[in-house]
Amino acid sequence: MTTSDIHRLDAIPEVSTVLDDRSPEVPEIIRGTGHLPEMRVDPIGLFHRVREECGDVGRFRLADKDVVLVTGARRTRRSSGRPRRCSTRPPRTRS
Repeated sequence: MTTSDIHRLDAIPEVSTVLDDRSPEVPEIIRGTGHLPEMRVDPIGLFHRVREECGDVGRFRLADKDVVLVTGARRTRRSSGRPRRCSTRPPRTRS
């Protein structure tokens, strides 16, 4: 990861943690895990909280990795490279 990648991640808002995983008061087994305990217990709740606190693009931490969650129809369509208009019709077959 380059320095410019780190600066780009810093520009993405990070969701709050339920507990301070870096505190010496936290059990050693949980220390430094970020949002991993919450992800293990209620992943959908974590995703909803990221959206509520950060908007369409938010960041959370799983152990030592930053994870970016992109939500919202306009954002996901743009970031996935898919066409803007999606058809529900079956593809045409050639005769």
